[in-house]
Amino acid sequence: MLNRLSICVAIPLAVASVLGNVQPGRALEAPIRTGDKVVTVGPTPLMKGKETLLTIQPETELVATAVRGNWVGVAVQKDQETITGWILARHLRRAGSEQTEETRPVDKQAKAQYDQAVALDEKGRFDKAVAGFAEAIRLDPKFAEAYNSRAITYCNLGDYEKAFADLTEAIRLDPRFAEAYNNRGIVHADRGLLDKAIADYNKAIELNPKYAEPYFNRGIAHGTKGETDKSVADLSEAIRLNPRHVEAYSNRAIAYSSQGELDKAVADLGSAIRLNPKNAGAYYARMGVYCRVLGNMDKALAELGKAIQQNPKDADA
Repeated sequence: MLNRLSICVAIPLAVASVLGNVQPGRALEAPIRTGDKVVTVGPTPLMKGKETLLTIQPETELVATAVRGNWVGVAVQKDQETITGWILARHLRRAGSEQTEETRPVDKQAKAQYDQAVALDEKGRFDKAVAGFAEAIRLDPKFAEAYNSRAITYCNLGDYEKAFADLTEAIRLDPRFAEAYNNRGIVHADRGLLDKAIADYNKAIELNPKYAEPYFNRGIAHGTKGETDKSVADLSEAIRLNPRHVEAYSNRAIAYSSQGELDKAVADLGSAIRLNPKNAGAYYARMGVYCRVLGNMDKALAELGKAIQQNPKDADA
């Protein structure tokens, strides 16, 4: 998944990708979405790559922190430790009826085409994925999830006009599709249309207040506009909803640094590094705080060494 991450300290230090936190769609008759409460159906393996971290007991209630293809990200508490991993969507059902959008059956052939297209997208075979989503849409023209997912693939190809059109169609078909609003907001932001982006993030939050990503993305938009208080508030809410949101910690450090809250900035970068020790960008950013702002060259050089360890290609920069 592509992430929006721009690290800056005393002066801007961009470590950014073009498109951030676009949420892949799924093909489920009753789709699970980020922020949904879910319940395990039978003994359920929690996976990280090919490793089984643990087996979750049946009827355990969890919250979906992310969705990628047919996998749902969750955090499980065990022995006072938080363990994060992925569960196949077929092992979960949605809990209760907190979201009120009407679900409808998806054509089985369209669903099969959709699943194949998601797999192709995840392998980087974007042109074939676009063709697969197009076939799914041909078989089921009201398949909003397919439009949303094809938009993500178009973004991976750099075709933001087609992505925008697909997201708008997904919203027309399902006006309560929070992820499509969030994703369209990202496309607006990458075009520099920050007010329109914020409007779409607002709608996503209205539809699903437990969905961390629109808070995160709105925080980035406010920060880009120089509205640091609003940026801190939104990024803090994203962290509350998803305490393992590395990019939210990193970007809140930006806002704290802009406000002169340097201790808080260093603490947030420390949290980002603890969550992802291979995050070279966070080491560079913390180096910048130590060197340019706090005047501590020894700590700055130590952070530089750690950053180069994580990304040796930067050693020649």
